Amino acid sequence: MKRILACIMVFVVPMALFLPVIAATKAEAASSIEEARQKILEEERKKLEERNRREEDARRVKADKYAEELRKAKELGFIALSESPLSRSAAKAFCQQQGGRLPRINNSDSWDGSNPPARGILIEGFGYDGRPWNELGLPTEHARSPIAEYWTGTDRTGLHDHSWVVRGDTRGGGKVSVNRHDYGGTYRVVCVPAHSTGEELIAAQERRNEEATRKAKEALKSAGFIAFSKSPMTWSDAKAFCQQQGGNLPRINGRDSWAFGNEGILHRQFSFIDR
Repeated sequence: MKRILACIMVFVVPMALFLPVIAATKAEAASSIEEARQKILEEERKKLEERNRREEDARRVKADKYAEELRKAKELGFIALSESPLSRSAAKAFCQQQGGRLPRINNSDSWDGSNPPARGILIEGFGYDGRPWNELGLPTEHARSPIAEYWTGTDRTGLHDHSWVVRGDTRGGGKVSVNRHDYGGTYRVVCVPAHSTGEELIAAQERRNEEATRKAKEALKSAGFIAFSKSPMTWSDAKAFCQQQGGNLPRINGRDSWAFGNEGILHRQFSFIDR
């Protein structure tokens, strides 16, 4: 019996001594695991906040961009502009919700594409075909595309499920034109007042253009200029234009020729442009 008790003591006493150590080790391990878990949770929270911030910034930029696009569209006489491309049925519903309708070609609900009027094809709000697209300032279908396409309310006569689309290239020299497309496509949408006509919209645009031109002339005159062109010109045409107005093109440092970088760049107090 003594031997049995001795053996038990040999094992029990060391265990009793090590149990607190084991318990402390487990507690430290649990604490370390919890700290690691909290660190992971904090990192995930920061990532989520950063992602939400970026998404909010993107939404704000998109909203500001759309607000500017809508402002330009309204300057042209349109009452609404879609934020993204829509199907033909969605485009018609969108304009109806805005209290308007899709622009028509030659004030007609249908057109076969032949025998355009003498003055050209009139698209409500867009003006006549051949007009420089950059004069409109309307956005393209997609941010990275130079091509802009918009639904019209005019169907292609004699061709089922086809409509005319206004098309323009925002790159230099792009003109307003019309193309035939089936209803399966998606394009941007502008809406005109329900009871307007193409002639009325053009007249309103001309009035706004005249007012903008008047204000621009006043601003330039106050800056010392005597004339400005309404559209881009080549250098030779620009020089002739200024001479016809009794003036000259602005010069750099008062010279007819200048080697860029020789002078006047770092010493702005000696640089000036003729007016």
